[in-house]
Amino acid sequence: MSSRRIFNHPIRESTTLEFYPNKLSLDEFRDFVKESIGPYHENLSRLNFPKEMFIEEWFESFMAWCEVEEER
Repeated sequence: MSSRRIFNHPIRESTTLEFYPNKLSLDEFRDFVKESIGPYHENLSRLNFPKEMFIEEWFESFMAWCEVEEER
């Protein structure tokens, strides 16, 4: 079991650890977000997603879309 945590909860090993096993530099993280935000926006626009949410809800939604989310 991984010791990695997000929002003080264990990561989902079946997704997060499998697809993002290694640490990223700040530049790599920036590039990941920049490359992912366009497709995320397009996908949610087609799904009639809420037009406004609080910042933490946007982050949660983006992380879930990227399959980087906490275990429940």
